[in-house]
Amino acid sequence: MNKLSRVVQYDLGHYLKTILIIYAWLVGLTVLLPLSISWIGGGTNLLKMVASLLSNTLLAVIAINIVILFVLGVQTYDRFAFMIQNGISRKTSWYAKWLSLFVTAFIVNLYNFGMSIGTYASNSSYKAVGYLEIYGLFFANRIVSFTVMFLFTLVAMMMIYSIGMMLGGIMAPFERKNRRYILVGAPIVAILLVSLIVRLINHNVIKMEQIVSFFKIIIGYSSELGYCNPMVPLSVMLLIMVLCSLLSYVLYRKLKIKRGE
Repeated sequence: MNKLSRVVQYDLGHYLKTILIIYAWLVGLTVLLPLSISWIGGGTNLLKMVASLLSNTLLAVIAINIVILFVLGVQTYDRFAFMIQNGISRKTSWYAKWLSLFVTAFIVNLYNFGMSIGTYASNSSYKAVGYLEIYGLFFANRIVSFTVMFLFTLVAMMMIYSIGMMLGGIMAPFERKNRRYILVGAPIVAILLVSLIVRLINHNVIKMEQIVSFFKIIIGYSSELGYCNPMVPLSVMLLIMVLCSLLSYVLYRKLKIKRGE
């Protein structure tokens, strides 16, 4: 087994273990804890309550999967230092992380896909699934629609962790304390930017019609067809994923071990 395979195996084990621990905590807090309180209080219809709580939890896991992949992508310096100290080159380390995150994204996307199909089957309507409501009419064949949905959500997750890896590469050269400041400050700056854009729209500096037109282009809406083409956003996400991955690779190759960390 070469070094790349060993590092992929190590990373994949760490990532899947982290996800399972988060899932266990989620089920415990959102299902077992309320169920225990209801049982102690003499509640009835516990099976119905379990089904309802579990259904809501399973849906929430889809959003949590996205957050987990992003966070795993952002975590860079500590892993980089560990790999260098164990004789793993920057190139091998980066490739192993990207491949491990891809396999992780594929696995969690199987869950997301299963949930979407289950939701569609129980409602027999495209409107029950966000992707199918927007893009379900583009392909006449239902199997093709479901296949593209799987690829669409997989590429979306690949884009998420690639963005995370790029941001991790940007933050890695900073000291640990400064990285924490960045993590806290970035959401605040984002909120301020959104507030600024809203004010500009309210004062007609930016016209709402322009923003709507831009988003229609991004999601692939066609006024002639009357529905959206998934190939447009899929291409955009692929481009973002490739660019962020390349930038992450360049940044990773320039990382150095910092004294005192």
